[in-house]
Amino acid sequence: MAKSPEPVPDTLPARCVAHVYQLQRMEGKLDKLCELLTGNGDPQRGVVLRLDRLEQRAKGKVWAERTVLGALIAGACAVIVKGW
Repeated sequence: MAKSPEPVPDTLPARCVAHVYQLQRMEGKLDKLCELLTGNGDPQRGVVLRLDRLEQRAKGKVWAERTVLGALIAGACAVIVKGW
């Protein structure tokens, strides 16, 4: 949940008050971004973990493709060496 903005002291000049509110909004947005990236305590929901899973899956797919290609090349070489 978003935090309620903290009260701004009355002693600040008016031009500083706008900056304080802007910083508070930015802090809220950073909190939300951090929550989305890390999953907010549940790493299964975080973008970081999901991206890692996609990268691992891509590596596995490349390995499988290379294995199949290697088997096809080895089979073709065996046929050529043995002859038809």
